Amino acid sequence: MLSIRERTCEWATPNDRGIRGEESQSPRSERRKAPGWALDGDVVDAGGLGIRTATDSDRDAASGQGVILEPGSLVIADRTAAHALLFDQPLPGRGLRSRTKRVTLFTVGVDGVPDIHIDEALWICAELLG
Repeated sequence: MLSIRERTCEWATPNDRGIRGEESQSPRSERRKAPGWALDGDVVDAGGLGIRTATDSDRDAASGQGVILEPGSLVIADRTAAHALLFDQPLPGRGLRSRTKRVTLFTVGVDGVPDIHIDEALWICAELLG
């Protein structure tokens, strides 16, 4: 069973933290037992994130960004859009940008990984964003 945990926080000065447009990667740490990613909080629907299969409309939106997203692929998404393939970096336009003001951090919980590791992943990501 997979589950999503998320946390949204304000991020006042992204440029002071070295984020340069779409080139930025989500904060990650190899010592964690659960990976974490960051999305621009303003593109995430207020209903929150979940795991679902990609739709034809997700494929069409991604192809406009030069990304191949097959319908039926597992994605991290909200009610309105896919934001990332499961266990992959955010899709173009969904990750951190120089104008990001709010950040939505998320991690994927997997059966067998204790909740403490999921919570730690979000905590470490939040600390990196400082």
